Amino acid sequence: MSSIALAAPAALPRVPAQTSGYLVLTPSCLLLTIFFALPMGTMIGMSFTHAETLAPTLFHYQRFFSDGLSLSGLYRTAVMSFLVALCVTVLGYPIAYYLARSRSRWRALVFALALAPELAGVVLRTYGWLIILEDRGFINDALINLGLIASPFPLSKNLFAVVVGLTHVVLPFGILSLTTSIQGIDPNLERAAQMLGASRLSVVRHIILPLSIPGIVSSLLISFTMAASAYA
Repeated sequence: MSSIALAAPAALPRVPAQTSGYLVLTPSCLLLTIFFALPMGTMIGMSFTHAETLAPTLFHYQRFFSDGLSLSGLYRTAVMSFLVALCVTVLGYPIAYYLARSRSRWRALVFALALAPELAGVVLRTYGWLIILEDRGFINDALINLGLIASPFPLSKNLFAVVVGLTHVVLPFGILSLTTSIQGIDPNLERAAQMLGASRLSVVRHIILPLSIPGIVSSLLISFTMAASAYA
C-alpha cells in the first residue's frame, strides 16, 4: 500500500500586536473622519473664505470680535458652561463613588435613577423645569402657600434656570465618567490607609481625589462641551 504524505499547511504570517491594534481602530477612526473631522474642517475653511469671491479673508473673525453682542454671548456661554461643569462634577462625584465601591442591593436602583434623565427628551426635560421654576411654578407656589415669601422668586428665564436645567441633562454623563475613573483605583489602597489609622475623609482627600483627577477632568470637559453646545 502506497503511503500518502500529508503536507502541513503553510503558517499564516503573524500580524504584530501594534499593527492589529491599529486595524481594530480603523473603522471607528474612518467613521469619525468622515462624519466629524471632514465637516468640521469644511466649516473652518469656510470661516476663512469670502462667501462671494471665495478669496481668503479674516473678515468673519474681525466682525465677530468687533461685535459687542457676539462677545457678550460668548462670555455668557462660557460662564454658563463652566458653572454647569462645576455643578455636574461636584454633584456627581459622591454618586459615582457610591456606584464604584458599593456592593449593596440598592446600587442597581441608584444607577438606574442616575441614568433616568436620559429616558426623556431634552425638550421635555426643559419644559419640565420651566413648570417647576416659573413664577407660578411648583417651588414658588409652595413657598407662597407656606407663607415664606410674599412674591415669587425670579427662578426662570435667567442664568440660574439654564444652569439648573443643563445640570440635570448633563449629570448622567459626568457620573459615568467619574465612576469609570474611581473603579480603576485599587480598593486595597483605601484599606491600607484605614488600617494605618487614616479617617474616611482623609482617605478620600489624600487617595481617592488625587487618583481620580483624570475622571474629574474628563467630567469637566464633557459637561462644559455639552453645555456650550446645548440648544434647548
